[in-house]
Amino acid sequence: MADFPIEFELTSMLPVFYEIRNIENGICYTVYYYKKRMVPEEYRNTVKTVAVNGVAPDRKNILNRTYPFVAEVYAIIRNDLDKNSMAYKLYELLQTNAGKNIIAESGYIPN
Repeated sequence: MADFPIEFELTSMLPVFYEIRNIENGICYTVYYYKKRMVPEEYRNTVKTVAVNGVAPDRKNILNRTYPFVAEVYAIIRNDLDKNSMAYKLYELLQTNAGKNIIAESGYIPN
């Protein structure tokens, strides 16, 4: 097992993916988009995902909420925000089909 100090702080999930490959009964938690998009393929393919009650953590099951460990990520703005502000324009963009495509390309699953 890796010899990390108790208060070891990771600045990336990459060391976890590197280490978990070498720990026979190791387990770690990460978010779907990170494993699918940000972890190099050489690590991604050697670490398995875990199904819960037979439900795999894939895009379809996360989107339809059959996978039980799903977290919502919200983009919110103040209701008195100037509609000409860049923040408001970004908020509007995220609600369009193009915005949802950008969200999906970044690895999140828009609904």
